[in-house]
Amino acid sequence: MSRICKSFRSVKLSKPVAARQAVHFLVATRRSNLRFGQTDTGYRKQDLHVIGLSGGIATGKSIVTRNWRENGACVIDCDEIARHVLRKGSWTYRRVLRHFGRDILLPSGQIDRAKLSDIVFSNDEKRRKLNSITHSVVLVKIIWQLCMRWLAHDFVVIVDMPLLYETGMYRWTWPNVVVTCPEAMQIERMIVRDGCTAHQARLKSSAQMPMKHKESRATYVIDNGGSKASTYVQAATVLSTVRARAKWHGIFCSPLMAALCLVGCYLLFGRGSSG
Repeated sequence: MSRICKSFRSVKLSKPVAARQAVHFLVATRRSNLRFGQTDTGYRKQDLHVIGLSGGIATGKSIVTRNWRENGACVIDCDEIARHVLRKGSWTYRRVLRHFGRDILLPSGQIDRAKLSDIVFSNDEKRRKLNSITHSVVLVKIIWQLCMRWLAHDFVVIVDMPLLYETGMYRWTWPNVVVTCPEAMQIERMIVRDGCTAHQARLKSSAQMPMKHKESRATYVIDNGGSKASTYVQAATVLSTVRARAKWHGIFCSPLMAALCLVGCYLLFGRGSSG
């Protein structure tokens, strides 16, 4: 085993394809030229096609994810993960109470997410503190779910992350999709959905990165300012495009191929170094 590890360390990207793929599977590091994901300016093949989905508050990401789920895609919902990590009694729950006090609790003892949201959206320092508590835990959950999807041979996975750009996660996903709509429509939706005032809705919207910045970094922009049918067509087109690219190299990124690469690497380099 030590000979195998030694061989992996000595492998350079100019070595045969088997060795290069083994490094790609085992050493997921940004030092490598085989990055997990890519920037917004080009296309690279990867183990998983991890689609990053973002947008503004109430721009309609749920409509897009509903369409993708109906078409058999796997969606990792970061809001759902955040709710899970803040459940009563969890490590994250205790840290949040330590910094925000027990006034944010419901009679049941669960965190009142609406009250916590009002606090952090009106105070930049508290919002950064909450993010520092939750983001690392959420990221671990995302990575775990991605590993499970890879083992299940799912090569197109959507990560629905509202703060995709603010956290820098967009560097590790491709393509990146932004769902947008006119600002007036966004404010109106927040008022209806959250029962907040127009002022509160604008505060929440302004706390995130401006939509124009997100759109400029996106691979695809889905306009949800029209009919639901129009949004569905755009969402389905994006998904079918990514799937068409993924299917050509799915077998090369499977767990079976990873195992074959390990064996091939050992045969090519392990025996050579022992001799």
